[in-house]
Amino acid sequence: MNPTRPTIRCLREDLGIAKLPPAHIALDEIDHPLIHKASAQFAGGSARERIASVDDNVLLKVKIQRWRGAVWQDNRCPWLVAAGRREDGSPDDFYAALAERARQARKAYNSSHTHRRSPVRWSGPISWTLKPPQRSWRKASKSRPRSTNRST
Repeated sequence: MNPTRPTIRCLREDLGIAKLPPAHIALDEIDHPLIHKASAQFAGGSARERIASVDDNVLLKVKIQRWRGAVWQDNRCPWLVAAGRREDGSPDDFYAALAERARQARKAYNSSHTHRRSPVRWSGPISWTLKPPQRSWRKASKSRPRSTNRST
């Protein structure tokens, strides 16, 4: 299996790595304990635990020392999409902060869209770094009148 790749957003915002390596160096080769642990954990058949506080995507836990991470798997490789530090019992705890961020994202989305998100916690902004939100192309195509004039 391919190594776990961190997203650029995760590297910059969550891990605090402002300066990215040159293009010929893969992002999964950045020297950080959480990146190394995620690659090792998802390379083998280790047990994987789901992050229960996010209920719209399957995000899996990665833990090493005080670092915590959220990994999303697609068909090609696993992606480290969020990271933070463990602060047990604190509102700044990574998993509590991730759940709150997802709750706030759902609330903001529902206040500005007619199609409401039903999950309690929505990880859209985290997941969009990998897959952009789906546009309703069918809805747009139905609103356009079809031309009945056909040239022969």
